Amino acid sequence: MLFYIKLFLHVLVMPPANLLLLTVIGALLYRSRPRLGRGLMITSFLLLWILSMPAVGYRLLIWSQPVPALNLKAAVAAEAVVVLGGGAYAYATEYDRAPAPRPVALERVVYAAYCAHRLHLPVLVTGSEFEAAGMTDALQRHFEIQPRWVDGAAHDTYDNARNSARLLQPAHIHSIVLVTSASHMPRAVREFQDAGFAVTAAPTGNEPAHSSVLTGLPIGLLPSVDGLLQSETALREFIGRAARPFVQAIHRG
Repeated sequence: MLFYIKLFLHVLVMPPANLLLLTVIGALLYRSRPRLGRGLMITSFLLLWILSMPAVGYRLLIWSQPVPALNLKAAVAAEAVVVLGGGAYAYATEYDRAPAPRPVALERVVYAAYCAHRLHLPVLVTGSEFEAAGMTDALQRHFEIQPRWVDGAAHDTYDNARNSARLLQPAHIHSIVLVTSASHMPRAVREFQDAGFAVTAAPTGNEPAHSSVLTGLPIGLLPSVDGLLQSETALREFIGRAARPFVQAIHRG
């Protein structure tokens, strides 16, 4: 139940749903309070345009990724690689209707396999039932890695960390290489540290700190789906970090 409530609230407070809702409220108020209604509609339009600009989305994404890429040439003190789920196709037709990781999760799986091979460490996958099954199959099929631990009962980052602790700490594993997306990494690191782990961050998808052609002027000021997606990704993490104490309180309550 908590998972569905969080999912509903996530959709409601993130663009474009929140801005479309603001537009609807403005339209409903337009007759009785035309100035306020008009202001809300104009504001929602401008915010949607701004958040859809690649120049804005790119900069927000950079700000959401403070953790640098892992340097595997340096010594890494860890006893296992933990990779977090990032979405799954429940019935992927190309794999005989078996679960398969979505692009974000697959990016994490690929890098987790790379880290596991380089560091000679066992792997734990954690996510929902379909996420865990899809990541496990991908690791076996494409990288010949059999995850030593599989958690298929995690619906958020809090669950990822606590379920991983229940699986790893009985095996006296307290230091991990944590693999997740770069924007998600700050929140994930804090959750796993709170669960008792020493964490070496291994983020995926770090954006370069220089602007691409699509984010320059004037094309970077034109709205695009990619720009809105980057803004949504960054804002989701900013809001998630701010709301983390409340999520923890709900879990513990």
